[in-house]
Amino acid sequence: MNRRDEFGLEAEQAAANMLRGKGYKILDRRYAVHNCGELDITASKSGCLVFVEVKARSTDAFGGAGAAVTPAKRRKMVRAALFYIKEKALRPEAVRFDVVTLGPGGLEHIENAFSPCEQFTY
Repeated sequence: MNRRDEFGLEAEQAAANMLRGKGYKILDRRYAVHNCGELDITASKSGCLVFVEVKARSTDAFGGAGAAVTPAKRRKMVRAALFYIKEKALRPEAVRFDVVTLGPGGLEHIENAFSPCEQFTY
C-alpha cells in the first residue's frame, strides 16, 4: 500500500471515530458498487441513514478537500446509496449525504453537504 492510500485510510478512520463521538452508529465502511465507486462510511443517527464521503488533503493548494467532491462524485454516491438501500432491504426514515474533510486545519464534518435530487436534474 502506498503512502497516499495509507493517508486516505487514516482519514477514514479519523472520520469514523469523530462520527462515533458525535453519536453516530457506523454501519459499513468502504462499501463498493460496480460502476459507482464506493461509499466511504455508512452511518445512522436518530433514524437517519447517512452516507459519508471522506476527503483528505495535506494542503489546501488545490482548493482543499471539499472541492474534490465533484458533481460526478456526488452522482456516483447517490447511485451507490440506492444500491446499498436496496441490497440491505432498508426503509430509512430519512437519508442524508455528508462530507468529512481532513485538511491542514483538522477534521470538518459537513452535514447535508448535498441533496440527492440535485444530482439528477437535466
